[in-house]
Amino acid sequence: MSNNDEILICMSPICANFNKKVAKDDAVFGQMNELCCPLCFQPLTNEIALKKEKELLKKKKKMKLFKLVLIFIVVLSAILLVYSLINKGEIDDNQYLEEPKKDSVILQDIDSTKETKIPDKPETDEINAEKPKKQNSKQSTSMESQSKIFPNGNKYVGEMQNGKMHGLGTIYYNQKTQISTRDLKKRMAEKDDYLTGEFFDDKLVQGKLYDKDNNLKEILILGR
Repeated sequence: MSNNDEILICMSPICANFNKKVAKDDAVFGQMNELCCPLCFQPLTNEIALKKEKELLKKKKKMKLFKLVLIFIVVLSAILLVYSLINKGEIDDNQYLEEPKKDSVILQDIDSTKETKIPDKPETDEINAEKPKKQNSKQSTSMESQSKIFPNGNKYVGEMQNGKMHGLGTIYYNQKTQISTRDLKKRMAEKDDYLTGEFFDDKLVQGKLYDKDNNLKEILILGR
């Protein structure tokens, strides 16, 4: 047995040798033949074993602290991930809500540049009072302001080319009619409604639908 193994320590807090080294030769034997303190007769603890026990306790504390830190990092990362996903979803929703505004802005720009050219709703007497323009023997290819009555009684007044609605004009509805067969929403115009907008080759490109009291009902953007 080495000299280190022979150095013992008393761990009894009521003893004068508490936490002090006691030589093996000074120790006394207890009832179970264990080495005891000569003052308090309590079993002595080997110094090396005590150091190992303290080191083991320190390692356990460090390991426990490491686990707590690791759990904190994992929880914090999960919170940040959820927050980023929620924030990204809100941004996508805002972009989706803002997209329909583009068509309105385009239509407003067209209205501001061509507002003076769009004819207002004319009275019947004013339409009849218009003087017919001279036409060449050949069919005209230029756009002219004319009127056109459909078989269902609806009436168009505005620019035309080769007998077709072409340019800016207004349709006055005499009965409930589907505005355009190209409209996926299949929106309808009621009797006495009127639609002012842009036409191309007898088809509605875009326009605004009003009721008889000049209240805006629909905005249509169909394109060419």
